[in-house]
Amino acid sequence: MATAHPPLGIIGSSGGSALAAAAACLQEAGIKQPWVVVTDRPCGLSEWAGRQGHPVRVFAYEGTEDFSAQALDFLLRHGAGRALLFYTRKVARPLIDGIAVSNIHPSLLPEFPGLAAVRKAWAAGRGMLGATLHRVDEGVDTGPVTIQVASRLPAGATREMAERISHLQKAWLTLHWQQGLDATALMDPRLLAAFSRLQARLDCLVDVNSVAHPCA
Repeated sequence: MATAHPPLGIIGSSGGSALAAAAACLQEAGIKQPWVVVTDRPCGLSEWAGRQGHPVRVFAYEGTEDFSAQALDFLLRHGAGRALLFYTRKVARPLIDGIAVSNIHPSLLPEFPGLAAVRKAWAAGRGMLGATLHRVDEGVDTGPVTIQVASRLPAGATREMAERISHLQKAWLTLHWQQGLDATALMDPRLLAAFSRLQARLDCLVDVNSVAHPCA
């Protein structure tokens, strides 16, 4: 029998592939997770939510505070106690004061905040690619860091390879967020096994043992 969890909110405007990958891992692990999805336009994320039968609503973005207030009302009406952003626009106090909001940023913050973080990290030639799960505040990628994960880029790694690693990192951090874990907690073994199968299918590896608190 699947283990049921309370609804969780998702706000985004993307294809939703990282969330879909995480949700598939949860399903494989026998963990039933209801999602409540808000987007600001029809997109892959809203289409995925509709196909899966999750509550989904599209609110046109006509201002930060208005969108945030509408999103908060929809999430609360459907019982979502927390929300995760897959979103490039800012959200405002009606949302971040009313519900615990987190974000996954595809870099090791404070490096490469803002847009195109994977491209910037790959172009910098650091040989390392990371992602950060952090709480959302009123700044841009400035909220308190929960956990980070880093993976070495193989010599000669293409940008496509960097994007694939980033996709897996975002799925991994989504699972950490869904489980309510910090860097000291262990992932459910069922989820570890499901994530390992996901990596095998994508023929790409993420160093999941590198999840840690950020450096001071």
